[in-house]
Amino acid sequence: MEPNTKRNHIRLLTTIAICLGASAMLHAGPAMQRGTAGKRLFKTAPPPKFDQETIETFFTDARSKLGPGQPGGAAVASNASSTPDAGGEEGGAGPADSSGGFAWSKLISASALEDEIKAQLTPVAEATKTPSEFKGGGNHKDRVYFTELAMLFGVIAQYDGDVRSSWKRDALALRDLFKRAGVNCKVGTDNSFKEAKQRSEDLAQLVSGGKVELPKPDPDVKWADVANRPPLMERMGKEGFDPRIKAWTADKGEFSKNRQALANEAQLVAVIARLIQDESYEYADDEGYLGFAKELERQATEIVESIKADSFERAQTAAGQLNKACSSCHADYRS
Repeated sequence: MEPNTKRNHIRLLTTIAICLGASAMLHAGPAMQRGTAGKRLFKTAPPPKFDQETIETFFTDARSKLGPGQPGGAAVASNASSTPDAGGEEGGAGPADSSGGFAWSKLISASALEDEIKAQLTPVAEATKTPSEFKGGGNHKDRVYFTELAMLFGVIAQYDGDVRSSWKRDALALRDLFKRAGVNCKVGTDNSFKEAKQRSEDLAQLVSGGKVELPKPDPDVKWADVANRPPLMERMGKEGFDPRIKAWTADKGEFSKNRQALANEAQLVAVIARLIQDESYEYADDEGYLGFAKELERQATEIVESIKADSFERAQTAAGQLNKACSSCHADYRS
């Protein structure tokens, strides 16, 4: 055999041997890691466990929120901001169920909704402290509180943004629970006190993250039945003007000191103003009445915008126009 040919054969055999050795090492890798008995030679951490509240924070199918196309593309139109914008003029509030088409996030933020529900905890407890307290006028106060709570949970049921998941899930049933209590608090009796006391305890459970016994929601209930207009008007102020907005726009010092509270109150007024435009309410087919309600909504959202712009003058002007709309409406229409 020629020397060159011999050297070539040696090189070929060496290359084959190296490849076979590398292949053997690759196949042996998993076995080396697991050991001769097929068991792992190192410990692994147990899989994490999450409670239901944490699980509900994430989307079951992210594609339903991202929309078609590659991630990073155009956002879906229904993904609304939680920052309240000025209310639009298009469309009504819609029926009080989860299929409502109005974008409530245009009028009120999720945080304002949650804060307002929590704010009812103390006054409800005070009004239901004792039977005598309740029957001596507490029932009328509770009627306003429970009616507002029914409205707020009705809005949460339709809300187009992220809001407390456990409240969103049970919003329709909670709406009906507080609706019934509000209606029954028209009178101060032993039975209405007992129900109001239970609803007060339920509210405390909800705020602390607990669960309450819920009724089966009525899918056909109308907004006018969920939130009677007289208690809503009383919530905004018996004299036809919201006393909180009046106080917090009285001077620049009060405006600066109560910016967040003023913003929350103005958003609530905007929601009430939008709600009473629903066709289920009396006078909803009257152009004069609708004009006042729309003006109320417009000026309430203007107050929110003036706070964003840090303009006391704008807020004070809008508050004056809101007062005028309230007074004019009360002069011509009574619930």
